[in-house]
Amino acid sequence: MSALSNNPPKVVDITGEPWIAPEGSLRVDSGGRPPHPPDMEPRLNRLEHAVEGIQGEIVGIKGEIVGIKGEIVGIKGEIVGIKGEIVGIKGEIVGIKGEISGLKIAVTVLAGMVTLACGLSFFTLTRMEAGFARVDVRMDAAAAKTEAGFAALRSDMAADSRALRAELAGYTSALANVITATKQQVPQVIVLPTPLPTPVPAPASQP
Repeated sequence: MSALSNNPPKVVDITGEPWIAPEGSLRVDSGGRPPHPPDMEPRLNRLEHAVEGIQGEIVGIKGEIVGIKGEIVGIKGEIVGIKGEIVGIKGEIVGIKGEISGLKIAVTVLAGMVTLACGLSFFTLTRMEAGFARVDVRMDAAAAKTEAGFAALRSDMAADSRALRAELAGYTSALANVITATKQQVPQVIVLPTPLPTPVPAPASQP
């Protein structure tokens, strides 16, 4: 006790320099603690409350950090899901590309078939036009022959009609003459038979 009383503890300030308390600013508690300023306990209480508040804020910040970590984990899960969707989309794109390639091949084949069909149609139409032209020529020739035949037939019929009219006119004139002759008085003519010559007997033969 004598050593402590003879060598009291040194009090330093925040700079580490020995702190010399102003005269009358130090008091000694009944518990025998070292001398300290009178407002030290309220300041310590305020400091403790501040420390407790800071600790509470730290706990809250830690909770927020944990929540943020949970959100980050959720975001990572969503990113993993998005990556899976992207992989699925890539697979669909690959499938679509394959379908497009198939469609390109089909379109190429269809274009070739259409070109071939157009060529065949053009060739067929050309042949049909040539055939129709020949048919038209033949029909024109047949029409001309038919017209010439009808003209000749009309000419023959006209000639036959004229001949028939002339023959009928002759028959009519002869019939009219006969009728006129029958109406006139016919002179009586007596036809006598020619006398037959008398046969002469043959002379008797001499022995």
